[in-house]
Amino acid sequence: MKDAELLVLPHTLTWHGQGGMNIASDARSQMSGDEQEQVSSLEMLLSQLMLMPQSLTQWQHTLRALNDGLAVPEALVFEPWTDDALLALLTPEQKRVYQVFQQLLQDERKSTRYYDLFMALCQQYPEEETLWHMKFAYDYRWRQGPGPELQSLLIRHPHWLFLRLLAARESLKEDQFLPEVYQAVLDQRLLLHEHVQAVGEALVLTDLLVYQFHLDLFMFFSLTGQLERAAFAFWQAHAACSVPEALYPLSLFVLATCEKGPEDPRFVRFAQSLQKTAALKV
Repeated sequence: MKDAELLVLPHTLTWHGQGGMNIASDARSQMSGDEQEQVSSLEMLLSQLMLMPQSLTQWQHTLRALNDGLAVPEALVFEPWTDDALLALLTPEQKRVYQVFQQLLQDERKSTRYYDLFMALCQQYPEEETLWHMKFAYDYRWRQGPGPELQSLLIRHPHWLFLRLLAARESLKEDQFLPEVYQAVLDQRLLLHEHVQAVGEALVLTDLLVYQFHLDLFMFFSLTGQLERAAFAFWQAHAACSVPEALYPLSLFVLATCEKGPEDPRFVRFAQSLQKTAALKV
């Protein structure tokens, strides 16, 4: 995954394509230098804590012991994400439209002209998930959402997991968290290997998809208070990310349901559990 791809990924609970200001950077702008340093130190400590386990086997042992009704994660094999195959299909003018629209998304700007041009591109290449993903991200940000069109595409292409994640992310807002909706959009499959098993080889795992899936899952489990599950999702997203330090500011969200922050008894028990996980000889 190239650094550029991170620009279109959500790095706060205000998701790209579905939110306005960046919560983390906006909040930091109100802090003194000492306060910012304290927050950065806490981010690093939380990140290090969740990254203490060294192997999937250690995580499997701990998550199996939770007995929470969820499956135990399995090993994932993924490849680097690239849009080379898509670009090879496009004419020079179509490439220009694609790149301009990509920049609009990254800059969170709107353009009716380029939206219309990009919509025509989607219709010309209706089997290209990347194009539709970008189109719907724009719809969520600047229009009234995708409407029934997105659901229709998911029925025809159940393996289009990027699109499914985009739809599910609407329910992952801190001020309007809808866990039942999130799970329903994901067909009650909260582990990535379950999606692979459901649709088979049609679903190609890439580092970008593994990162995105587990980043969303980290937010979901943080908001439900399932801290061990959240920590594993953070660990797996980190493993797929070529710029791991981009994840560190997000580590604070694991405290979302801990009223007393790191001193909350639930968090203390969670930290002790992760230390035991990291010490497992399995």
